[in-house]
Amino acid sequence: MSVRQFVSFGDFERIVGSLKLVRLDLAERNFRYASNSQLVEWEIARSGHAIAIMSDRIAMKFPEFQSVLTEIELSIPVWLVAHRELRTSRRIRLVFDLLAQELSAPPRRAASHEN
Repeated sequence: MSVRQFVSFGDFERIVGSLKLVRLDLAERNFRYASNSQLVEWEIARSGHAIAIMSDRIAMKFPEFQSVLTEIELSIPVWLVAHRELRTSRRIRLVFDLLAQELSAPPRRAASHEN
């Protein structure tokens, strides 16, 4: 069986530790590429050179991405933060509420732009 090649984004050791929590035991040999740029990570995956770990919400916007390892479910926390003085701003509260609502909604597949 061939070794699956992944591209890592950010802290390699943190990624490997998180993946071990969901019983995906990977080692450095499984990561052919590493980048601190998510755009570079996505381009490596789009070119077919490695598997990238990304949100369904993002992957569904690009028909060239194919889901793999679908039996594994990762949960990534998302934080909405602002300076303390901005929490009382009605505008900021409205934006935060909208972001929270959209980020909590199930991902939707992007509409096809074919003619």
